[in-house]
Amino acid sequence: MRVGLKQVAKRAGVSVSTVSRALSGQVRVDPRTRERIRLAMETLNHRVYRPAEEFAPRTTHLLGFLMPEEMHDFGLDGSVYGSVIDTVRAAAEQAGFGIAIATYTNGPDIVTVGDRLLAQNSLDGVLLYRTRLSDESFERFRDLKLPFVVIGRLFERDAFHCVGVNNRQCGYIATRHLLSLGHQRIAFINGPRNLAPTQQRLDGFRQAMREEDIAPREEWLVDCKYDPAGAFEIAHGWMESAEPPTAIIAANDRVAWAIIHAVQKKGLTVPTDVSVIGFDDAAESAHVTPPLTTVALEWRQMAEIATQMLVEVLRRQTIRQIHIELEPKLVVRQSTAAPGR
Repeated sequence: MRVGLKQVAKRAGVSVSTVSRALSGQVRVDPRTRERIRLAMETLNHRVYRPAEEFAPRTTHLLGFLMPEEMHDFGLDGSVYGSVIDTVRAAAEQAGFGIAIATYTNGPDIVTVGDRLLAQNSLDGVLLYRTRLSDESFERFRDLKLPFVVIGRLFERDAFHCVGVNNRQCGYIATRHLLSLGHQRIAFINGPRNLAPTQQRLDGFRQAMREEDIAPREEWLVDCKYDPAGAFEIAHGWMESAEPPTAIIAANDRVAWAIIHAVQKKGLTVPTDVSVIGFDDAAESAHVTPPLTTVALEWRQMAEIATQMLVEVLRRQTIRQIHIELEPKLVVRQSTAAPGR
């Protein structure tokens, strides 16, 4: 009878990851725990079990680029995601590693390809992308003792390897730019609420508004979950109101393009009637009409540094910093100007 790791783990009273480590022969599994697993597998008549001595510790030379499964549902900015993947692949291959791209869940069951890779100990290390606020402890990776580096998010109080940008500063400089042009009626179509960058950019926005003693209109602070179609409908509705915002901050450049389209669909112009600013500095943003003002995030640099950091961890090299913070940069183009009405 073939049984799964979950059944063996339940019988032995251990986690699925512990069973997986025992099967791979990893020495960090306590001998008493290994014996409990062996007895559980015998009881369940698990045919694939072999004594641990037959398994030799191995290196796969494979890194995982993993994203929580739920985050994939919010959609991806193809320009940014593509540049991150391309950079990770190039940096990994230069160091002699391959890359497996997949999603993962935080549950005990094997639902995704990433779950299977983790359960089978197929990865030497992991790069985590688009993590959520709920992913604070990364217990699954700690339990596996699997080295990991987080891309795009900073952990100021925790000993996680991470490379990211100051997202409070992102929100702050975007808002300060609009304030410096004379805008006061500023709206913010933000990203998913369960992402740290979303909350931090909103914090930066509020700080900049407080400094000018301007109370933001809460109905203009909305979440579109990185959905351009949703952002289009929101902005389109605002343009029909008696007193629309004179400037809109978008969750990312892709959302900003949709907002520009919504304004133009109403017969208005950007930036004469409404200024629009995004985040990321996607490659296409310099070529939309009008060219988009945006806050540039060095995604390629983040991806390269994170991959190099993970390789250094695997090679047990000395790492001077485990938190690397990159500064955002305001790129002013033609989608922002002083309010025209």
